[in-house]
Amino acid sequence: MFRINNGKLIIKKKRNIEFIDLSKVLFIERFNNKTYIQVADKNEIVINVSLKDLEVVLPPNFKRSHRSFIINKEYLEGLKLLNEKTYEANFPNDKQALVLKEHVEYFLRS
Repeated sequence: MFRINNGKLIIKKKRNIEFIDLSKVLFIERFNNKTYIQVADKNEIVINVSLKDLEVVLPPNFKRSHRSFIINKEYLEGLKLLNEKTYEANFPNDKQALVLKEHVEYFLRS
């Protein structure tokens, strides 16, 4: 179970409840049936929520950039072309995510 309240993503796990400050989230990645939330001042947080479900409730500064990534455009430092269809998005602390070429225009306008 999860929800957003006062700028925090609240995730109820088996024995605890996580409060994740959305203003510090760099990006969210889905890999091997787990979702990894990359936070600016912490290690990654692992949850069992799909990107599709998160995408619906996240604020507008979060954008689905690839089938495996939702990125926070506020922390985006640059884009590097990897191949004809994909860019690498660069974030603080040498973290990277993927952006499909079809989504690059959105980040150039923002």
